[in-house]
Amino acid sequence: MHYRNGLEIRQEIQSWIQWTRKNLLSSGDIPVINSIRLYPDADFQRLLEAISKQEEQEYEASDSLPWSSWAADLYWIPNEHINGREELLHCFMDEMSSDPSDIATRFTALSFYHSASTVPSPMKEEEVGHLRSAFREDLHKLVGLLPAEACSRDWRAISWEIFNSFAVKDWDRAARLYDHAKLVRALDQFTLDLLRGQFNFLSVFAQAEKNILDAPHWKPHPFDAESWEVTFAIYEASLLTPETVKAKVIASEMNRIRDARNDLEKALTSNPSLPLAYSAMLARCYFAIEDFSHAADRYELLLVGKTKPALRESTIRSI
Repeated sequence: MHYRNGLEIRQEIQSWIQWTRKNLLSSGDIPVINSIRLYPDADFQRLLEAISKQEEQEYEASDSLPWSSWAADLYWIPNEHINGREELLHCFMDEMSSDPSDIATRFTALSFYHSASTVPSPMKEEEVGHLRSAFREDLHKLVGLLPAEACSRDWRAISWEIFNSFAVKDWDRAARLYDHAKLVRALDQFTLDLLRGQFNFLSVFAQAEKNILDAPHWKPHPFDAESWEVTFAIYEASLLTPETVKAKVIASEMNRIRDARNDLEKALTSNPSLPLAYSAMLARCYFAIEDFSHAADRYELLLVGKTKPALRESTIRSI
């Protein structure tokens, strides 16, 4: 990869943004920033149309992210690129400054930086770790460039920004986005309580997970009762172990636990037939704030409810 000056970098970035603007679907979920292509695998219609026209190769070429190889090339000469990192960031921030909420520009920038901070390197990690850390810092800056209060009123955009906050573990920004969603009435109150409750729960009890963007239980959507992967992940975070019981909860986490308790209580009161994963979360919140009586009631529901045998056994061992 040859060294690029500021003008070349700016032209490259502008071409990526135009590509995203041309190809980004106007409906459905906005792609997650760790996507390797613009369209999720579940969206078969475009592929089927391409195959029917014998244009599969063209589809693959147009659907691949044009900046992927560029991000990977950064790790061939890491010291050179750590020195040029500020110029790269400056070019991206310039493009975002005119309209920080523009989805095409934000997706391009955040996707590039997520790729740059996670892409496998041909060199030893100790030789490139400083560059990887620098790109993670830049990703955090770019995510926060759009204040929660300046986000659109559209839940499609708000939920995407919430997930972007999860990517950099900026829990405060995610909380402000939920507040913004409430203010602009982007969702009905019941669904908002449910989603905010599960967010606050996960941000405390599952934040150690490395691959948040790949974990379906982190997506800001109500849980699917039929999803074994989601249910297992929530039970795992909800159950008690000697380590979790002894772990100290810091003040900011305790506030989020209380918020999760409040929102989950409201949601379960409105709809007691919600998936048992929500009762598991509420039980863990009660235990954390030392409301042992209510915790026992909720854990008992996991034992007498329609819980899978393996999860029931885990619950028994836990309590």
